Amino acid sequence: MLKAIDGEPEEPVISTIMLRSMQQAKYDDVSLGHFGLATDFYTHFTSPIRRYPDLIVHRLMRTYVFNNDLSEKTIAKYEDRLGAIAEQASKRERRSVDAERETQALKKAEYMEAHLGEEFDGVVAGVTNFGMFIELPNTIEGLVRLQSMDDYYHFDESQLMLLGERTKRQFRIGDAVRVKVDAVNLDERTIDFTVVGMPKREQSSRRQPTTIKAKGGRPKKDEKDRRGGRGRDDKKKRGKPGRPGKPGKPGEKPKRDGEKSSQGRSALDLKKKDKHKRKGDAKRGAKKRR
Repeated sequence: MLKAIDGEPEEPVISTIMLRSMQQAKYDDVSLGHFGLATDFYTHFTSPIRRYPDLIVHRLMRTYVFNNDLSEKTIAKYEDRLGAIAEQASKRERRSVDAERETQALKKAEYMEAHLGEEFDGVVAGVTNFGMFIELPNTIEGLVRLQSMDDYYHFDESQLMLLGERTKRQFRIGDAVRVKVDAVNLDERTIDFTVVGMPKREQSSRRQPTTIKAKGGRPKKDEKDRRGGRGRDDKKKRGKPGRPGKPGKPGEKPKRDGEKSSQGRSALDLKKKDKHKRKGDAKRGAKKRR
């Protein structure tokens, strides 16, 4: 299939899909063959030794081939250990690959920081629902975010494509794009690109976030008025109880000017009245005794 699409426009997309569909390679103590090479038996090692799996292969070759040690004890020893060794080697390799990628990403970000605002030719290396990754000829990758594009783009996962809603413009893996270095974040090890000549889209009101009203929440003032409740305006019209010339509570007699309502008296006024009453009673009692 790869030979049939060699040099065709679809080659980058198909080869990428085929690569992603394959399982990630791992070390195993059981000979399962190699899918990519179509071989029933496969192992690999380097010389000089670069990693622990290479050392294990060298030890096995020395034991079985050069020392001709095929005893049951030796075979049982390796059968008991190789499973755990293969699992540990696979985990450590993933960790080393991640560390290598992090280091490369940091150095690439540091390099592109000196080229902010410059333009480069690249190709679309990947598309997602938040943007597309552009790869430059020097293997540096950056992200063109959807927010920086001229339209609202839909992500078609089945075709690995971004499709503009209004412009119908398409971006696929392998498309040539000219980009400008827009931002570099050393902490996040990220590089942001923008497509040269592409204006940012206007924020449509249809795309603005909407507030969802909660059910059974506290009614607003106009809702209170419609339900017959007393709003702020009603309180102003009715006034406070006991105000001169204004109605108070139902059944309460209107007060004359200068007269205070019992409800409006403070605790201090009541204490003073009670004190004066006791003095008056004492004076009247003294008169009677005389």
